[in-house]
Amino acid sequence: MVDVIQIEIPIQDQIPDLILKPVGPDNISIEIGQVMKGDKGDKGDKGDTGEGVPGPAGPPGPPLGTFQWTQGAALAIWTIPHNLGRYPSVTVVVNGDPRVVTADISYIDNNTVRVTHSTALAGTAYLN
Repeated sequence: MVDVIQIEIPIQDQIPDLILKPVGPDNISIEIGQVMKGDKGDKGDKGDTGEGVPGPAGPPGPPLGTFQWTQGAALAIWTIPHNLGRYPSVTVVVNGDPRVVTADISYIDNNTVRVTHSTALAGTAYLN
């Protein structure tokens, strides 16, 4: 007596003339006389595939470049309104000293930065 085994292949229409030659017990070759193809199933919901109509354009990006602030009067706290619309990096150089100064930088909002020194200084801040 021969047992019949039904094998379902989920790859529909991609292998239309597939012929299987499985090997049974004791390595005896088993022939398959007919390959049957069933009806296509329901495709179902694709979910969020990222396909579809593009959304509206976003707002324009922030201005690029470097904003330079010169602090003429020596102060321990510099409040710098830069209006860049972002939180830029800040480099401080003190008048008469070519080295970069370490200062405490805090952002009041995306258009204003506060530079705090341990002592009153005059110099230039570069924001980019």
